[in-house]
Amino acid sequence: MNEPTDGIPTEIKSFFGKEYYLLNRGINIQHGKATSILSAMFVRDVMTQEVVTIPQEMPFKKILEIVSYSRHLYYPVVDREGDMVGIISFSDIRDTAQKEGMEETALARDLATPDVVTLKPNHNLNEALAKFSELDVEQIPVVKVGDSKKVIGLLRRSDVQAVYNREILISELKT
Repeated sequence: MNEPTDGIPTEIKSFFGKEYYLLNRGINIQHGKATSILSAMFVRDVMTQEVVTIPQEMPFKKILEIVSYSRHLYYPVVDREGDMVGIISFSDIRDTAQKEGMEETALARDLATPDVVTLKPNHNLNEALAKFSELDVEQIPVVKVGDSKKVIGLLRRSDVQAVYNREILISELKT
């Protein structure tokens, strides 16, 4: 099988055709097998618990050090109690780095977007995919049920796509 850069073999993409295209574009599939598969799987089963959080008082130079060693694109910003107070994207960091003088004065709280859209571990993947599509982001923080400020993981769009594609392949091979 050919292995393109996204890790999904070309043969699988062509076999699933339109379903793969729609899911890859973050389009919420409303009917049929796709919805059934995604609705039966949960965020808790796919999320990564490896989350890099950034204290709200952290200076920009230290943020640069942290993100240079991370594969994440989004970083929850937390207060002293560990409660999420915002989120910083890689593009926020890049934009700040290009502004003269900001490296010396900016703190994490200055860069953070305060209104964070989150998922809970008990959300199904169809609900998650709808949020990815609506927000056009690649990662969404997962928070504790009953405490929307406690980050317990991150869900990546690519992980949802990979799980979906694997489940479709398995179901097709069984028929």
